[in-house]
Amino acid sequence: MNTIMGEEKSKEQLQSPESSLRRAIGVVSSLISLSHSIRVFTVKWNLIRSKLEELNSGLIDIENCNSVKNAELTGLIPSILVTASQCSDLARRCVDLSYSGKLLMQSDLDVMAAKFDRHVKNLSGIYTAGILTHGFAIVVSRPGAGACKEDMRFYIRDLQTRMKIGNGGGRIHTGAS
Repeated sequence: MNTIMGEEKSKEQLQSPESSLRRAIGVVSSLISLSHSIRVFTVKWNLIRSKLEELNSGLIDIENCNSVKNAELTGLIPSILVTASQCSDLARRCVDLSYSGKLLMQSDLDVMAAKFDRHVKNLSGIYTAGILTHGFAIVVSRPGAGACKEDMRFYIRDLQTRMKIGNGGGRIHTGAS
C-alpha cells in the first residue's frame, strides 16, 4: 500500500500546479457534498466538513490570487490531495456502512479531522507569512427554491457574517442579495 501512496504522490507532483489546485478544489468540494449524505458518526463528519469548507475557501483564494507556483504551496496541494483521497475512502465506507469496527472508524475520522486541521493551519500560516494575501471574498450563491435546510442555514449565516464585518459597500451588496 505504501507503494501505491508513493506512486499517487509522484503522479500529483508531475501535474502542473494549476491542474493540481483545480483537482484539489474539485475533490474537496465533492467531499463536502458527500459528507452531507453520511448518516453515521454525524458529529465527526460535521467537524470534518467544517475543516473541508475552510480548506476549500483557502484553495479558491489561492486560485484567485494566481499564486499556485509558490514553493510553499507546491508541497501542500499534493498533500491535501492524498488526505482527501483517504477521506473519500472513509466517506464511502460510512455511506455503505462497510467499516470494520465502530471504534476504529471513529479513530480514523479523528485522524482525518486532525490532518485537515493541519492543512488549514498550514494554509493560514502561508497567509500569515505574507506569501499570499486575502484579497478576495467568497460570496456564497443563493440556494434554489428546492435547496435543503442545511444549504439555506449556511447561506443565511454567510449573509449575517457579511453584514457584521462588511463595510458600507459590502452591506449594500449583502442587502441586495
